[in-house]
Amino acid sequence: ITPGAEAYASHEKEEKSGFGIQFGSSGSGFSIGIGAKKTKDELNEGAATNAGSRLQAGRDITINAGRDANLQAAEVAADRDVAITAERDVNLLAAQDKSNYEAIHEELFAGVTVAVGSGLVSAAQSVGQAAEKIGDVSDKYSAANAAFASMKAYDALDNLANGGSMASVSVTAGFTHQKSSTSSSAEVPVVTTVTGGRSVSIEAKSGDINSHGAQIAAGYDSDGLLTDFDDEKAGDISLHAGKDINLESAEARNETSSKSSSSGASIGVSVACF
Repeated sequence: ITPGAEAYASHEKEEKSGFGIQFGSSGSGFSIGIGAKKTKDELNEGAATNAGSRLQAGRDITINAGRDANLQAAEVAADRDVAITAERDVNLLAAQDKSNYEAIHEELFAGVTVAVGSGLVSAAQSVGQAAEKIGDVSDKYSAANAAFASMKAYDALDNLANGGSMASVSVTAGFTHQKSSTSSSAEVPVVTTVTGGRSVSIEAKSGDINSHGAQIAAGYDSDGLLTDFDDEKAGDISLHAGKDINLESAEARNETSSKSSSSGASIGVSVACF
């Protein structure tokens, strides 16, 4: 008697991105700041559960096996007697319900700021090319490329500065990348239960009785209440084996872990001419 299997899985993913430009000016010059940000969240859930079998009788339940009697995650209940007999082994086993959970958060930011000592239109065009690089950011590697590619804007501005048409130029570029995750998994045993309103008898004639977390009760009904049988067998549990009787507990397990990482880089250059 074995359980049926049920499974569940879920995956959710959300991505957000943004792009911004900031302009500033004063009597001596202007500045342009360009930034791009991207966030990603993922959620994964899953479960594998067992649909146990149930045998219930208003009087007696008798199970006879010519070889082995195997009951896994089963519920056997009789208002009077339960008798399980096997020529070899009787195995009262548990099944494991399993579940898992994982959440991932990732965040990326890249930006460049250019400040010039005078309001030259040609300088603004050079900065616009850097803006296109920043707009292509999708991960930390392209962010690094965009950050350092933005230095091309500085080269153009530097040339103008060396030509004497500009007092000063500064360029700052960089990126940051952060990632964190949390995961958990659990296993919960689904045990076999054998309940007799009067008595329970289990016999392995030439082999073993193996119990893995099994719950055996006599003298109780299916609701866990005492019965009122008034004879010498009321409340008896009998285990007979040709070899060994092994009664082991079933174990539950729960694990949780988390991890995080971050990286980043920045670079800045300034030049002045008189």
